[in-house]
Amino acid sequence: MGDSSSQLVAANILATRAQLGSEGHSSSSTVAHPRNWMQYVCIGMICRVERWFRSIDTDNSGFLDPEELQRALAMGSLNYPLTVVDAMIRAFDQKDSRSLNMTEFSKLHEFLTSVTASFNFYDRDHSSTLEIAEVVQALAQAGFTLDPPVLQKMMKKYDLSNTRCLQKYDLSNSSNLKSCARTFGAFDPHRTGSVTLKFNEFVYASSHIS
Repeated sequence: MGDSSSQLVAANILATRAQLGSEGHSSSSTVAHPRNWMQYVCIGMICRVERWFRSIDTDNSGFLDPEELQRALAMGSLNYPLTVVDAMIRAFDQKDSRSLNMTEFSKLHEFLTSVTASFNFYDRDHSSTLEIAEVVQALAQAGFTLDPPVLQKMMKKYDLSNTRCLQKYDLSNSSNLKSCARTFGAFDPHRTGSVTLKFNEFVYASSHIS
């Protein structure tokens, strides 16, 4: 587990301990076992995401459309235009319905939380931006290793301010990497790392990338 992940786990464990202590839980044998604390942390996070989902599912449909998700992200101080929100939905929508159910919303929440934590960890000079070397480290932690020409193209796409750096907003837009990985995997079921596409297949793949 990387340093940033360890720090996040430790922070969640401390918060959970404080919460349980305030609710009058006495110390017991469970306190000595980190696995039990991890279960408390995971359960607490799931409950919070579920409550958040229900509070913004205004029509009680069990699904979030782009407008509902946009309001949800705004509640977390993530103010994205509808086009970006739609791209996020497409990256995590397994039903091809342009909406998210609870499970898909949880995965999006996990992704955004991970991206934000990774950004904050590698922004060591607290400039609120990541230079290209820092972006390489952040993406590697997320499981993406890109060749330099590919990374430079990605930087140009998401460096909206043309500063050769990525802001936190820009990095969150990289949800399209999730779309790329999922679409590529559909054509590479044996995980060889290489695919050959006919033109129609390429168009089909492109339509599924946010």
